[in-house]
Amino acid sequence: MKQEYGQAMFRLERLDGETLQTVQEVAIGQPWRCVLSVVHDPADGLPESLTAPFPPGEDWVLLHGPVVRGQALEGGGWRSTATWEYMALQPGAHTTGDYELTLLRGAQVQPEPASLSVLHELAAEESSPRPLADALPVPPDPGGVGAWILLGALVLGLAAWLFSRWRRRTTSETPAPQATATQRLQQVTWSEEEGRECLFAWHRELRRAVDEVAEARGEARIAVRPTWTDDAWIAAGPGVAAMSPGLWERWCELLRELERLKYDAHLPSRLTGEELQVRVRRAAEEWQREQSASASGTVQPPLPPAREVPA
Repeated sequence: MKQEYGQAMFRLERLDGETLQTVQEVAIGQPWRCVLSVVHDPADGLPESLTAPFPPGEDWVLLHGPVVRGQALEGGGWRSTATWEYMALQPGAHTTGDYELTLLRGAQVQPEPASLSVLHELAAEESSPRPLADALPVPPDPGGVGAWILLGALVLGLAAWLFSRWRRRTTSETPAPQATATQRLQQVTWSEEEGRECLFAWHRELRRAVDEVAEARGEARIAVRPTWTDDAWIAAGPGVAAMSPGLWERWCELLRELERLKYDAHLPSRLTGEELQVRVRRAAEEWQREQSASASGTVQPPLPPAREVPA
């Protein structure tokens, strides 16, 4: 169904567990994001410079953005989205207001506004945050026992930290041999400390997952090789592993996005990293269901004709 060009709106959302929730209220210090969505002609697009709908200042911290993405629509249209990630610093009611936007070819659009309330936890009779209580004085320690306790705690803490680093390094370098690439995709958990390693791991296991299934099926028409570039690898098509076209399209979109992010100078924000984790795990789970259904005979995805793929 063709959508009318010029349709534009703001959407406010945050990640709740593994689900994106549309919100109208957030708490101080809670990350959330504002998404601008515009439907336009495929030959048009968003301008290179976008004004933040909630300008950074005393009320907000802009964590990341804008991140611009595009999506083809049925009927020949195109939807462009721009995403800003924020954290609120002050309580109160806020709105995007009369936001105006000029597309690349000169078309003027005015998105439907969105409103947000930032909550605080003050009592009804209070108008400002409560001051912190004075710290209690440190009691005297004539025997120096506290220093020995502190030293022991530091030694134990250092030993625990070294052990955890060794375990994490051992686990990442020698994954369990019985785990498949699809299972490893669901085991990689985003963390800001190891964000780049997560991006590389997701990209690597997305390709390995397809290669493993293709090898198990004895696919002889297209020998998927790890040395191929992503473009050459994607050109082989979903038939090498009998993946449905819809899932293959999302799979390749993740590959291209991870390829760009893993070499970017700046790592994604926590909210973007957690959203990527949700998308990767959902894709892995969906493919596991497709393979189970295919093995039971309820689904038989057709293989496309053989294609020449550059070495």
